[in-house]
Amino acid sequence: MPEDTLENFPLKPLDLGLKWVTFFCVVAACSTVLGAFFAPVLDTPFLLLLSLGLAVWGWFRPRRLEAGPEGIHVLWPWRRRWILRGQIVGMRIADLNEFKPMLRVGVGGLGGIFGWFWRPGKGWIEVYSTSRCGLLVLELEGGRNLLLSPLDPKAMMSALAIDPAICA
Repeated sequence: MPEDTLENFPLKPLDLGLKWVTFFCVVAACSTVLGAFFAPVLDTPFLLLLSLGLAVWGWFRPRRLEAGPEGIHVLWPWRRRWILRGQIVGMRIADLNEFKPMLRVGVGGLGGIFGWFWRPGKGWIEVYSTSRCGLLVLELEGGRNLLLSPLDPKAMMSALAIDPAICA
């Protein structure tokens, strides 16, 4: 996909609930770091929290989204993913409450919501979100949907040159 035809779409800022969860995760990590200096028994929890934090930062939380007529480019610090325009069979804007009831698998709070949702009768939805409202749902061929949180989901839909007939 030619990168010069892609438009940059930053992620939405964390909403208040996710900011609080992220704050408590950081406080717990800092407490463990301080505790590891005074109690060697906390070395293992410190290393575990450090590893989880690095994994979320590098592998799970996208840094930005890029879109153009050819498709979407999701960029993380340690990886990237191309979603070709031809793989997108539908698009819509939704809120997180629409996906309840669900089983969540992944990270829920440390910098956002990342992982997968399982909905009975609907299957898996891959999630990379920093907000609970105004999310962009990409319906992909093969049945697995993708949930993203660009700052301006309507502009991202326009950049993809999506036919309004397939947007619910």
